[in-house]
Amino acid sequence: MPLALIAAIAAHGTARMTLRRGAGQPTLPMLRPLTLWVLPGTALAGAALLPVVVLVYLTTNALCTVALQFLAYRGLPSIGG
Repeated sequence: MPLALIAAIAAHGTARMTLRRGAGQPTLPMLRPLTLWVLPGTALAGAALLPVVVLVYLTTNALCTVALQFLAYRGLPSIGG
């Protein structure tokens, strides 16, 4: 369960950074709650069904994505400005 919780938090953080970065761009109204809450929630729900090795992969992938996205957004200029 801790791996699923870490993966869900990392996925939520990734979604927040992505949505914040594209704040001036139009998005579908359903996309925001889907990416912020439903997708990270599937990591928690899937914890009971997935083998530990898949949870380790999911957690590692989510943490690497958050770290790379943070470094890329920090080093790149704003889109369109």
